[in-house]
Amino acid sequence: MAKAENSNAKAKDKDTPSFEGPRHRPHWLAAATCMAAGLYLIVALLDFEPGQSIAHTTSPTGTNLSGVIGAEYTWWAYHLLGAASWLIPAFLLRMAYIYLRSSRSLTTTRLVAIACCLISFSALMAMQETVFTNQAIFTGGPGGLLGTFLYQTLLKDSLGVFGSALIFGTIYLLSFIFIFTQDFIANVAHLLNAFTK
Repeated sequence: MAKAENSNAKAKDKDTPSFEGPRHRPHWLAAATCMAAGLYLIVALLDFEPGQSIAHTTSPTGTNLSGVIGAEYTWWAYHLLGAASWLIPAFLLRMAYIYLRSSRSLTTTRLVAIACCLISFSALMAMQETVFTNQAIFTGGPGGLLGTFLYQTLLKDSLGVFGSALIFGTIYLLSFIFIFTQDFIANVAHLLNAFTK
């Protein structure tokens, strides 16, 4: 009997691979670039005042810690995307982490998810009038011109507040989960498995 158990154990050992999957080397240049860009944009967003941009006034009265490029980027980002502009440096820092830890997981689908997340969050911000309402900074509204167009022009009359929030909220949540988890499909399958038990 003992011999049969040992032979079964050996057979199981043969079925399971004796090596781990290949480890991918980090992309140091891409990670450093994303990290630097993310930190640069955070400083530009934090130090922004409307008087720093030539889009606001022909003779800027202040200077941004990130210089003219940081001030102009921030003005246009707030104008076009509104509060969703703050997601861009967060995603850049996430990309830096991905390039360092598992470089293969930064795929085209993840970049598409980043775009979907930005667009849907911009629309969600355009649906409210409680925060990010300073017209001097958010010249296009809390959701910027993009969010205002998507919500006010396209979906508000046809789907109403609830339908629009349901669509944009679902897109935002799924995109956000996809961006910040390593294996989205496995996590969804695990979640569904937990509900079926």
